[in-house]
Amino acid sequence: MAHRPVDEQTEEDGSHLVEDRRPNQAVDDVPYDPQDLCHTAPSSLKYETRAMAPLILNRYTVVSALGKGLDETYRALRSRRSALRPCDFEDVGITTYIGRVDGVEAVRVGGGSAATGLEQFDCRNNRLALLGLQQDGFLQTAIEARERYGAHRVAVILGSSTSGILETEHADRHRDPATGALPSSYLASHRYSHNMFSAAHFVRTYLGLRGPAMVISTACSSSAKAFATAARLKRLRTWSDSWPPRRPTVTPAK
Repeated sequence: MAHRPVDEQTEEDGSHLVEDRRPNQAVDDVPYDPQDLCHTAPSSLKYETRAMAPLILNRYTVVSALGKGLDETYRALRSRRSALRPCDFEDVGITTYIGRVDGVEAVRVGGGSAATGLEQFDCRNNRLALLGLQQDGFLQTAIEARERYGAHRVAVILGSSTSGILETEHADRHRDPATGALPSSYLASHRYSHNMFSAAHFVRTYLGLRGPAMVISTACSSSAKAFATAARLKRLRTWSDSWPPRRPTVTPAK
């Protein structure tokens, strides 16, 4: 059967590609061609090529243990400052180092928004989301998008692997000793904290939006999936703007 290369690589790149593999070993069930020094696919396999418009980011920011906002992050990277420190998270008795965002405990999830009932969203994960909104003019840009396109045409797409799991850990410590039941206060607040949709629900409510909202949870790929989903929504020509960050979390409190 005739074969053709999957992609055009230089001979040098092809050599590096196969040097780490055993003779006649295929990658992903694709035949290995030792003469062409690249992996090939049957010529009968059809490829669909389609130009994809770039996803333009008119505002971006970052909040992590390195700092809040682009400037703090840049200075930390330039000075090669580590964001790790001895574990001082609540009563975690582990001798280790963690990356912890400073100032999260002082954040009020209801501050700075005209929306009501935001206090029910209070959890560490949503405080981190609010910190992100407050950096580098991101909040103002989101509001401008809402005013320009309409609240129903601005989407919120987040990636999170833990949501507000810390609230569940706290509740688990306070189970009823006789029945094992979780505290009634936690049962009432779960949908606004540890529920996987909580972060998007909070951001959507905080910004006064009515467009699509979702949280993607695919572990470490959540961030990439959020941007890919935002790009697909843009291609639908239905939604004018979307916000696709990934939610950071603190370790070891997972």
